[in-house]
Amino acid sequence: MSHFFKSVRGLGGRVRAFYPKYWDENVKTDEKWAEVYKKMTIKVNVKYRIKHAGMQWE
Repeated sequence: MSHFFKSVRGLGGRVRAFYPKYWDENVKTDEKWAEVYKKMTIKVNVKYRIKHAGMQWE
């Protein structure tokens, strides 16, 4: 868990920037963020576009 936590540590900064009211009411400190983060369910949406299909041989 600690390796994964370090990998997405920037998520806390984004939550603080985009949801300051939530941060001020529920989190407030980095230590509290660690607790909140461990209990979070994170949903990831990915949009992609395939530019080329197949293989090229050179």
